[in-house]
Amino acid sequence: MRAIASIGETIDGFLLTGRLHAGGMAAIWRVEHDVHPGPLVMKLPLILDGDDPAMIVSFEVEDMILQRLGGRHVPRFVASRGLAQRPYLVMEEIRGQSLE
Repeated sequence: MRAIASIGETIDGFLLTGRLHAGGMAAIWRVEHDVHPGPLVMKLPLILDGDDPAMIVSFEVEDMILQRLGGRHVPRFVASRGLAQRPYLVMEEIRGQSLE
């Protein structure tokens, strides 16, 4: 399963409005939702059948941890969907200077 997405696509009510980053493990999209206040980002993992199981475990661990963390420097967890369908994580976008 490869998480290919496009601007204007809606996933569980989240409207993809622009891609912020695409790397080897995931793509990060700016999203909007009628119920959840923004700014928000969605992380779509790039997982193919036969990929290293560590990628799958990494996504699942990130999902579990993000839901339990809190603080000024931690994005607020909004929503997630597991690997049974198209997986994603949605969190608050913390704007600031890029670490790149």
